[in-house]
Amino acid sequence: MSGVGVGTSVYDRVDATVEADATVTASSETSVLTATAQIAQYVYDDLRRMVLQHKIPIARDLDFRDYDDDPEDFLCKLFGDIERLLDDGLIASVTFILSDPIAGSDSRYVVRYRVTYRVERDIDPENIGRQGGYLAPPERLIPGAKFSMVADWSAESAGQRADYFTTGRYNFKWIPVNKAIFNDSQLSSQTRSGGFVPTEGELRVMRIEQAQNTR
Repeated sequence: MSGVGVGTSVYDRVDATVEADATVTASSETSVLTATAQIAQYVYDDLRRMVLQHKIPIARDLDFRDYDDDPEDFLCKLFGDIERLLDDGLIASVTFILSDPIAGSDSRYVVRYRVTYRVERDIDPENIGRQGGYLAPPERLIPGAKFSMVADWSAESAGQRADYFTTGRYNFKWIPVNKAIFNDSQLSSQTRSGGFVPTEGELRVMRIEQAQNTR
């Protein structure tokens, strides 16, 4: 993600094509999963609760209208890919955004709520499991909001991505084709933190939430 001007960030959008089945399921046992699978499960559990509780049309907003009637199937496929993106070292973080549905006169989408998950190496992990509860977007910000997803691609993967996405390993074809500009100047400086430490490996994921200031 790269900053452009004060309070503005540019993110790659995802152009995706369904290719295969996913592996993430709500009933997976974290005790037998790899570190990246546990991390993907943690993020999946967060987003699934938020999407179903607030009836967020995630598939429609991400231009997968064939999944409008089955958001859980879409989420399973999406997080199967996130697990693989982590395994293959293609991403270091992922961000979910609720924004105004229409860009302003400056062609920027005003961000109402943002949550970022960043994977970090931790050679001596403590406090195994979930910390900080689940996502808590202010309900007043959700009606009418547009959902977006942002992948923060690792610099090392720049020359390898196309090879991964032509093998059938992924459910979706993660090839950025355009830019969307988000204006985050209205987000509060206060953040809500959480995270997760897997039972295996030397990784942890840090979660940071921000919401618009109260008007």
